[in-house]
Amino acid sequence: MNNRSLIHVSLAIIAFLTNFDGTVFAQLNFPKPTLPAVASSKDVLLVSADGAVRMWSPLKSAPANPFPIQLPGNTVQIAAAETVSYALLETGIIVGWSTNDFGSNLATPDIRIIAGLQNMVSIDATFERVVALRSDGIVFTWKASGGKETQDSSGRIIIPVEGLRDIVQVATSSNHSLALDRNGQVFAWGFNGARQLGNNLPDLLQPVSKVSGLESVIAIDTGLSSSFALKSDGTLWAWGSNTSCMMGNGLRPGAESEPGGIQAVPTRIPGLTAVRTFSAGSGHVLALVNDGTVRSWGSNGFGQIGNGAAGYQVSPARVPGLNDVASIYASGMRSFAVTTGGAIWHWGATMPRQTGRDGQPRPLILVK
Repeated sequence: MNNRSLIHVSLAIIAFLTNFDGTVFAQLNFPKPTLPAVASSKDVLLVSADGAVRMWSPLKSAPANPFPIQLPGNTVQIAAAETVSYALLETGIIVGWSTNDFGSNLATPDIRIIAGLQNMVSIDATFERVVALRSDGIVFTWKASGGKETQDSSGRIIIPVEGLRDIVQVATSSNHSLALDRNGQVFAWGFNGARQLGNNLPDLLQPVSKVSGLESVIAIDTGLSSSFALKSDGTLWAWGSNTSCMMGNGLRPGAESEPGGIQAVPTRIPGLTAVRTFSAGSGHVLALVNDGTVRSWGSNGFGQIGNGAAGYQVSPARVPGLNDVASIYASGMRSFAVTTGGAIWHWGATMPRQTGRDGQPRPLILVK
């Protein structure tokens, strides 16, 4: 679920290294971003290509424009939980801070290094759930609440996810998570009330299991109770809840109990081809196709579909006015697009400290 900046596996560099005992393992490396990236929750984060981070905050003392955050190093990825912001630094450590940590100087919150994590290459966060990926393909998870990382029943704060290896990308919602391995296979764990784990099993809470029926996957993401996978042939597959029309299949169920309310197994989204990358918000999805234009579908309560209309978009449709797009970010009820020239467009829920309307129904340039 994209309350974060997303780095897809297609950008990963996998180096095969040798342990002292002669076994071979994969070492993940991700190139530094060459364009700005966005992550959004209550706060909105922006990381520039030079690794500098700026932030829009809902605090009354915050300016309407983004202000810089002073971090102990250059940032390569950002992620936003409900009350906590995270930055993955180029040194491989992860730091976090909360809106509550700001003192008199907005630029210098109480920055905390997430203890026990080194050589990290990716992070994802939403609400109070965080997953992070280490360079050796091991996944860690923890709960962030009010800026304080909380312990589990064994006293651990950071928990390695059992049953996963050789992972190259992670994604999480508030109640379930996905992992993609270097063989293009998808794994899921967590809550399964809307069959968002893709196995059509009735158990509500499940450990890690492979998602059947998916091969040659190159990117993953999660909605609130839905899951998505992009295959190497440019097709996008979806499963889970369809109450926000995120399955993109033309159906508009009023509840998960109604026909079409749940898509229990991965199914190709019809009419959508040549997808380069994609991003899922709480109830809507963005897809960037090879010609540099964007498709959107799902919930449109704050204008996050970008077509200027009201109501749900039940199938993928082009977002008017956007061309030469290089990357996209669906975060909560907000949508963002970055063009090849580095301009950032925004539509959907208003930015923090923005007044005068409930949403931006069409894309407008946020940062030139």
